[in-house]
Formats: sequence, structure tokens, C-alpha cells
Amino acid sequence: MADLIIDRLIDLAATRSDSVAYVFLQEGEPADRLTFGQLAGRVSAVARHLLAEASAGDPVGLVFAPGLDPLVALLACLRLGLAAVLIPPPTGEAARERYEAILKDCRPSRILSNAQTVGRLRRGPDNSGRGPRWLLIDTVPVDPDGAVPLGDLGLGPLPVLEDLAVIQYTSGSSAEPKGVMISHRNIAATRTCIDAGFATGPGDRWLSWLPLEHDLGLFGGALQSLWHGAINHLMAPLSFWRRPLSWPMAVGRYGITISGGPDFAFARCADAVRGRDVAAALGDHRLDRWEIAFCGAEPVRADTYRRFADAFGSIGFNERAYCPCYGLAEATLLVSGGSRYDPPPLLSRPAAGDAAHPPPGRHGTVVSCGPMRTSGGGMIVDPETLHPLAPGMDGEIWVAGDSIGQGYWGRPAASDAAFRARTALGDGPFLRTGDLGFVADGELYVTGRLKDLVILQGRNIHPADLEHSARTAAEADGLGAMVVANQSDAGGGDPGLILVAEVPGRHRHIVERGAGRLATALWRAVLRRHGVSVDRIALVPTGTVMVTTSGKVRRRATVDRLTDDPGLVLHDWRDAARIAANAPQRAAAVADLCGLMPTPRRSEIALFARRWMLATLEADADDLDDGMSWADAGLTSAAAVEFVTDIERATGVTLSADLLFEHPTLGSLLPRLEAALCP
Repeated sequence: MADLIIDRLIDLAATRSDSVAYVFLQEGEPADRLTFGQLAGRVSAVARHLLAEASAGDPVGLVFAPGLDPLVALLACLRLGLAAVLIPPPTGEAARERYEAILKDCRPSRILSNAQTVGRLRRGPDNSGRGPRWLLIDTVPVDPDGAVPLGDLGLGPLPVLEDLAVIQYTSGSSAEPKGVMISHRNIAATRTCIDAGFATGPGDRWLSWLPLEHDLGLFGGALQSLWHGAINHLMAPLSFWRRPLSWPMAVGRYGITISGGPDFAFARCADAVRGRDVAAALGDHRLDRWEIAFCGAEPVRADTYRRFADAFGSIGFNERAYCPCYGLAEATLLVSGGSRYDPPPLLSRPAAGDAAHPPPGRHGTVVSCGPMRTSGGGMIVDPETLHPLAPGMDGEIWVAGDSIGQGYWGRPAASDAAFRARTALGDGPFLRTGDLGFVADGELYVTGRLKDLVILQGRNIHPADLEHSARTAAEADGLGAMVVANQSDAGGGDPGLILVAEVPGRHRHIVERGAGRLATALWRAVLRRHGVSVDRIALVPTGTVMVTTSGKVRRRATVDRLTDDPGLVLHDWRDAARIAANAPQRAAAVADLCGLMPTPRRSEIALFARRWMLATLEADADDLDDGMSWADAGLTSAAAVEFVTDIERATGVTLSADLLFEHPTLGSLLPRLEAALCP
């Protein structure tokens, strides 16, 4: 098989031109499709257009709404030897700041997009010369008599394996995103890593709803099928967020053999069918053909594995298909993964390890993420002494091989530290993953993070960013030390984020008179800035937050301390309780809307929207600006989906899966709702 993925497309266009390569689904129905011949023709046309715009090695930004155009743009960049940088569209304050930070870091001269995406942005592209020049690829004509073949030297020589292919930005801090430099060799090696366990082939049928900006969505969800000439069905991530069951329903409807996502996705599907007739919920579509249900991008939980298998076993899901895996952008994608048809081993914690290096956390069950798949293998290393550890001992995961990225764009010192590490014995170079785990019987078990970075719903989140945002709340003035951590990473058992804030003795009246208001203010400050909902806020006395001798906060140790001594908590705020308390207000708004059907007035639609959002946000009317995007207003993706779902439930009207992306502000959304619901 070809070593370059663009070579593989050239072969497929010549030998299987009429076979379908990609299908884009909207509301479960095919909305766009490309055969291998059509895909090659589109890629060739865009490459010819781009040839005069950029030089080999240049970073080129790709900013697209979900669809097939981003794949066309990516492959055109790969054909010309350009470094593709996939960037989420800049909607909402946090997304725009991240977008601008990425542009500042990699400085692309060009941004590829399409009219659909540009039409949805609150601020259009700037082609004044002050920033990157935008090129809309859907305006590039395709020669109906056949485009210049992709291998034609008129497009320049094909890239070589060592050439830079993609700059993959990690989903961490928006202030300082780091771009992992991925070469064509890295992409080819990742294909081999995946094939080693998944045994993928041309007869597979793929489906992915994962964002292409994420390494799992790009290399594992969209490109792997192309190596084998297999058909791939793509969905918008918002389709899953709105209706989690749209994912397994599409798996059954289109006979999908390979599809997957983070742990939370399997959990949401299991929750969605609780107490329901599963067959009816999936439209009588069965899951007998689903042979690989890969699970990665965040910690894999044994209870999720069990709940999903139990929930969908009655309609053909085979628990042997469940395939936990582990990887990171710095390794292009996959580090370890299970094998096709082999269920993952489970271990009771702390069943492995010794007194010096026991697996962290309390009693529970850990799920194997399979054997190491990278060509250079890996080892578990003591992160302080840098000595390799024996099987069963917990330490930092170090890996090596051809799939390991080239380093961070423009960050030589950080690249040396992360990508070129050596053990105390001089072995290396290795990639230091920053993740903790142990190996037992050849299987890798991932147990936590070396540093405080937390992974939530597939996103890497820096606690310091959330802590800084919480301090911007006016009510936070006078509070002491403040830390954010993932409760389960810290050993607290419960999933989700906890914020611990110290209340100095002179401000203890805050707890006595207005603890709920203070906690809500901290929660909202984080939510509006990052789109992340803190699950628990603990107000504690001064001195509760633990620090090192040098003054650095010990986030996980602080959470462990509260777990061991809950009496330290002065006020314990839970988001679940907030949601339950606001549920009657939301339900009343939905019931009133239902009672207005089928002839609601426009003013009544606007009143419903405001009532629903104010109840969800626990905000005052003055806080809701019609010109503010729903992301900036503080609605998480999940809450925004619930908003549309409640409308559909009350009115019986099905709304577009892209509704919230197309109308990102309350002011722009209301006319669309009024047009859909009012006679």
C-alpha cells in the first residue's frame, strides 16, 4: 500500500473511481457524497487554485463548518506539501480567542473555508491585508471533462514522508495553544498502529461524528478509511449532542462496522435509553454489524463499558466489539488499543503495583487500553528518577516510534522536553506523555495525569485557566486560594470538575448569608468564559488548599483531603441540585409553549426563549443580551441542545441539527424560531 495518503487517493481514483468514499449525513439522511473520482477531482481543482497562493511548507488554516469540504481542503494541502491547520470556526468568545491564538502562533498566510461557514460567522473574514487571506474553495470550478490528475507534475512534486503535513493544535489552554507538527511519515505510521489492532480493510463501513480539529476525529474518524478505500459516513458533532441516539441509530441503519468516540458518548447513549424500549428508540435498527466500537480521548470507565453493553445488547451489540484505546495528539493519534473481537481485560484497583508505586486512586476497576501499538514501543518510567519501572508498577507512560510527532511548532525547548526525553540509563528518545499508567500482562492501563491537566468530554482543560476565570466574578473578591480538579482523577470517585475556594475568616459572613449566590457566580464565570460547567463548588476555610513547600497548589491532594474529611466543607454547591431546582421553571415554560400550539404568537416565542434561558443560567433579565452568542451567554453545548429538544418536544416541529450554529445569537435565533413555529 502507498506510504502517502495522497498516493492512496491517486490509486483509488484510478481503480475505483465510481465507488463512494464519503457521505455526509444531516438528520440521519445523506446530504452530500463524493466518490473517489469526484474527491480526487475536487482536490485537484482546489490544489491548482491554491498552487499560486502558497509555497510548500507554509501553514494554511482550514476553517469549516462540518461537511465534506474540509476533507477536500485538507487533501489539497497534503498534495501540495502545505501544512494544514484545522481550526474550529470562531463562534463565541472562547472559540474566537482560541482561533486568534492559533493564528498568532502559526501565522498562516491563507485560510481555506467555504461560503456556508463564512455566512455563519458573526464577523466575516478580513481580506484587507492585515491578516491571512481567505479563499472559499466552493467557488473553485471543477473541470467537468476531468481535472488535472493529482499526480501530475503541473501541481509540483509529491511531498516526501519527512515533509510536514499537519499542525495539530492540542485542545488545551486557549491562551497558549501548542501545535504538534505531524509529518506524512507520522500519518502513515498511525495507519499501521490502527491496523495492528483493528484489522481494518476495504469491506469496513465507517461512521464518525467527531470534530476534524481533534486527532481522534481526523486520523481515526475520517482518514483511516481512505487508506483502505472503505466508505465513511460523517455526521456533524452537534447532531450527536442534540440526539445522542442518532449515532447508534446511524450505525445500525447504514450497517457500520467501525465507529467510536470518548467515554462520555457511550455514557450518554446508555442514559438516553434508560427505561425505554431500546429497539423502538433506535427505529428498529440493529447493531449486529458493529464490530469495533473504539473508545478513547478521555479516561475509559468500566461502568460505562458495562452499562452500554447491557443497554444495547438486546439489539445486537456484542460487548466484544467494545475497544478501549489510548493516544494523544503528540503521537499523531494511537498509542495503544485492543484487538478486533477481543473484549478488554479489567483489573481491580489496586490489584497491580507495589507499595512504592501503587496505581493511584481508590478501590475500583480499571479497563485495559490494549497493548502498545507504536513501532518503537513504550515503557513506564518513574517521572522523578527517570528509571524504567517493572510491570505492574505505576508511573509515567513514555512511547517511541514513527508515529510520534516532530515537536511543537515554534517551541524548541518544549519540544526537547516532551519529544526527546531519555531515561536515567540513556535510553531514548521517547515522548513523555504526561499520563500515568501501568502495564500488566502486556496490557496498558491508564490511571491518571502526571500534571493537573484534566480531560473532560474529550477536551484538555488547564485548571489554571478556569481558576483565573472564576476570580473574575465580582463576588470572588476577598476569597483566598482557589483550585479546580477532576474529582475522579483525584480519587474522589465522582466524575466532573470541582472548584475549591477558601473563604478567609473575616469573610465568613459570605457563607452564612449568601453562599449559594457566591457559588453560582463562580460557576457562571467559568461557564461563560469556557463553556465548561463545574459540577461541584466547595467553600472551605483558609488553609484547606494544600500546597508544596515551594508554594505550588496541590490540586488533587486538596480534593483527596476533602474526600477524607468532608467536615472541612463550609458550603457544598452541586450543579445537579441547581439543575433540579430550576427544572420546574423550565418545565413550566415548556408546558406553556405546548399550550400555545398550534398558533403561538411571535412575542410568545420570544418570551418562552427568555424564560427558558434565564432559568437555565440562573441569570437576571439584564444579563441576557440579544446580540450575545449562546456560547458567550454561558450555555454549554449540552444545554443548548436541551433548549432545541424542549422546543421540539413541546411543538412537535423538527428543527435543523445546525440551528444553533447557523443562528449563534438569541437575536438571530428568534426570527428563525418564529418562522418555524408561528402560522
